[in-house]
Amino acid sequence: MAGLALAAFLGFGGLDPQRLDLWHRLTGPQLDGSWKFQTIDGTSVAQRNFTVEIRWGNITSGRDDCNSWWRSSGEGASIVTTLAACEDSALRSVYNKLARGPFTRASAMSLSGPDRLIITNGAHSGTLSRSET
Repeated sequence: MAGLALAAFLGFGGLDPQRLDLWHRLTGPQLDGSWKFQTIDGTSVAQRNFTVEIRWGNITSGRDDCNSWWRSSGEGASIVTTLAACEDSALRSVYNKLARGPFTRASAMSLSGPDRLIITNGAHSGTLSRSET
């Protein structure tokens, strides 16, 4: 019976990305979605372009105020990034620790209300708001 329901959901015609996106929105973790950093280590970055995308509870992509990046899939997965020349900054360095890791037992993501996320990694933290894109 469950197989029949799944087949009906998928429409017998393969995996339709729009249906899978709807399925994800209905069943995915609450913290999934697009998020924009408001602060990094207490410094306001609301006017800058520090973002992350979370899918199935994992950070999968983002923007470090200069370059976009995403995690490749499959065996030996790595981080892929655009290559615009960016001025080094302490904020970008902390963003990368919060968004890309490495993650430790001290790392955490937690919701603080439906549209506010807190990410910590070691001594660093960021507050984020839910974003439309």
